[in-house]
This record gives sequence, C-alpha cells and structure tokens, in this order.
Amino acid sequence: MAIHEDNKLTKQEESGDLTLGVLEAIDSKKSITQRSISKDLDMALGLVNSYLKRCVKKGFIKIQQAPKNRYLYYLTPKGFSEKAKLTAEFLTSSFTFFRKSRDQIEEILDNCNKKNWKRILLFGNSELAEITSLYSKNHEVQIIQVYNTSNLRDSKQDNFPPASDLDAIILTDLTSPQKSYEQLVTVYKSKPILVPKLLKVKGVKSGRR
Repeated sequence: MAIHEDNKLTKQEESGDLTLGVLEAIDSKKSITQRSISKDLDMALGLVNSYLKRCVKKGFIKIQQAPKNRYLYYLTPKGFSEKAKLTAEFLTSSFTFFRKSRDQIEEILDNCNKKNWKRILLFGNSELAEITSLYSKNHEVQIIQVYNTSNLRDSKQDNFPPASDLDAIILTDLTSPQKSYEQLVTVYKSKPILVPKLLKVKGVKSGRR
C-alpha cells in the first residue's frame, strides 16, 4: 500500500510540474505553438496537446484562432492564480529548493557585504526568509524585520518600515512574489530590492537580482 501511495504522490507532483511548465511557457511568450512548448519543455507533442486541453477545461487558458490556421493561447485570471499556486508548491516541496535558495541567498548576502548594506528587510514570511535569516549570521548584516506579506491583503494600511531604517530589501515571498515585488518598487523607489532568481519575478531591473 505504501508503494502505491508514494507512486500516486509522484504522479501528482509530476502532473503539477508539467502543468506549471505549460502555464509558464504561455505566460512568457506572446506567440507560442504546441510544437514550441514541446521543444521548450522536452515534452511529447501529444502530451502537450493533452495538457493544453486539460488547462482549457479547467479554465486556466483561453484559445483564440489566428490567421493561417494558427492559435493564440492566453492565461486567464484563474490561470495566473493556478500558476502562482503551483510555483509556490514547487518551491516549497522540491528537494532542490534548499540548495538553490541557499546558493542564491549567499550570493545576495555577499553582495550586501560588498555594498555595505547592513540593515536588511526580508519581505515575506516563508521558508526562504528562514534560510536567509540563518545564513545572515555568516555575514555582516542585520535582519531588522521579516515583513508578513499577508498584511498587504488583510489591511488597507500597509505598515511598511520607514525607508530611512533600511539599506536594502530581500524579497522572500513564495506565495505572490510578482505582486510583492511590484509593491516594493512602488514603496521603496530609492532602495535596492534584491530578488532571488528562483522566484522568477518579471521586470527586475539590473542590479536588483
């Protein structure tokens, strides 16, 4: 029984990873075909077709016919939500998460040392924030606060720490990193916002990785 349960879990995880791959592929390109998705994800063309039909049925994507018998694929609001959820699940459950996050956080903290950024805000209460707090002890930085990003949704008044109290911000939100990054750019326009690459945040300016 245990073996069957493990196999079932593995298939569920694999299905989630493939669905995430398809949603990310559609989100990343304005014009995409089933064949290009197949090539990018190293998936059989028939499997791509199957996952696209599944995503359409679940309301994650919409298909619009274009000239020359081509089709355009779009993520729906439900699709964006599912992509964010699957990304968070992948990051927290993947056995490579700790290694990837450790290496990227160490690189970010090294950069903080070089730039003499001492007072650091962690934006997002998550496993990534815990890892950052742990490895910050090996560097000459001070974590002044771990900001709980649920405050963004639960309260109309955002109690952000004053910019004058910070030297830099590290994004550690695993649930909605894109939304949190956009909020940070608005609030802390003149402060370095450091984003681990594993969060796959779009629009990060040079020097903010």
